[in-house]
Amino acid sequence: MGAETKVGAPCLAFLGDGWIKAKVAREDEDGTYDVTDGTADSLFDRWHGVTRDELSFDDLALFGPLFDVFRGSQKGLDRAAAGRAFADLGVEVNDENLANFWADRCKTLAPGVEPEHALLDRDQAHELFVSAGIAAKQIATRTFPSKDLYKLYWNQVRMGGRAPRDVGASKDLCDALAALRLASTKIGKRSAAEVAAFMTQHGVVPPKTLVRLWSRKGAVEAIKESHCNNPEPRAPKLWELRRREASSRFEGQLAVKVMDPHQGDHGWWVVFDDGADDGEVWLSFEENGPPVVRVARSVAFFFWDLAETGRCWEASEAG
Repeated sequence: MGAETKVGAPCLAFLGDGWIKAKVAREDEDGTYDVTDGTADSLFDRWHGVTRDELSFDDLALFGPLFDVFRGSQKGLDRAAAGRAFADLGVEVNDENLANFWADRCKTLAPGVEPEHALLDRDQAHELFVSAGIAAKQIATRTFPSKDLYKLYWNQVRMGGRAPRDVGASKDLCDALAALRLASTKIGKRSAAEVAAFMTQHGVVPPKTLVRLWSRKGAVEAIKESHCNNPEPRAPKLWELRRREASSRFEGQLAVKVMDPHQGDHGWWVVFDDGADDGEVWLSFEENGPPVVRVARSVAFFFWDLAETGRCWEASEAG
């Protein structure tokens, strides 16, 4: 483990709605992290499977050059400069809300100074942005960790959304089968027949990766047991097919719902073009609703990652 990621190392973590102060609690075997956020809003003491994209170490150092840009020729950051910076970042805030936010934060950041006269130094200005859920890492890279691949944290354990670059390699079906402990299993006659029946009934050819995974004997049970949130994969006879319409947000000709949650109204879909080798995994958030956000660009990678996250969660809980 590197010095910057040692247990207890302070950092900023993006945990859904914005960046917050956190600490590294554990570096997991798959290269992700468990973190504690120290807030009263969390149900549990840790967030599991946090990816590198969602963490910023030594964020204050990253903020230095940005602070110089934001303050311009002034010695520090005033309210007007902060407003311009927020606007440049795409944060919509009217004058009244900005004034209230600035006055409230100055009570802590610049006590005893009238808000309209406050000039925040680098450290104070960084605290201001962090309190608004904005990290220097986000400003410098102009990206949000969940912009391309949505990271669902259910019971504070991640379910998808990791990018191959975070792993350093892509993962194929062999990797997924190994992670699910299905590498040595054979094709199940019933599941293979159900997949074939689905194809005949709808006149479509699902991705080869999906077909080969779901045709394995015991695949549905293995996927369910691979993660502590116990997602519930559907047998092929229960797959739900949707075809792309003008209003669809998913990017592909077809979408098939292959997995439900143990609790909740969300669901996982494989989005694909007819006859493709692989597909993407997307999420829906409403019961009977369509898929609306992408969580993985590969079926194989998603189920490898799901199983690895579950394995690391077990190791973390075991101490």
